[in-house]
This record gives sequence, structure tokens and C-alpha cells, in this order.
Amino acid sequence: MTKLYKFDDFAVAAGYAVERFMERMQNLDAFKDKKDFVNGFLAAKKEHPNLVGDNEVIGYMILNILGGADTLAICTKATFYHLLKSPAAKARLVQELRDANLT
Repeated sequence: MTKLYKFDDFAVAAGYAVERFMERMQNLDAFKDKKDFVNGFLAAKKEHPNLVGDNEVIGYMILNILGGADTLAICTKATFYHLLKSPAAKARLVQELRDANLT
């Protein structure tokens, strides 16, 4: 299960990005085959050291975090809007959730 993070403000998101960057830099071998944005950013740093440094990589990470939060908020808002506009869809979702016996 994916762990969710809540960022109260920009400083918290930035701190999280710095922590993940430091973790990655200290364990490069453990993440070398991982296909993720951070490895892409690190490849850009290696390929273009005069343009991309540690601060840029961290900046890219922050932008991904903040952009992801924005996208999630937009999708969540749209989902609730359309569920509330369609009582049949809402009723079906409610029934499926009840049938799932979630705690």
C-alpha cells in the first residue's frame, strides 16, 4: 500500500524533496535500476552538469510533488462533482463500497 503524505505548506514539501534527494544520493546503487523521475533528473545532471545541479534536481522534485497534488485535487473535485450530478452513479458507488465491507 502506498504511503500518503500531506504537506501543509511549501516548506514541508521542499523539506520532503530534500530528504528524498539525500536518501537517493546516499544509496545510488540501491536505486540504479529504478525507472522514476528522480533517476531521470539525475541523468540530466550527469549529462548536463553545467545546467543541472543538485538544486535544480531538488527543484524538479518539488515541482513534481506540488504538480501531483494539484492534479489529484482536480481529479478528486471532478469525481465528486460528477457523482453528485448523477444520483444513479452515486448510488451505485455507495452500494459497491457497502458491499466491500471496508473497515
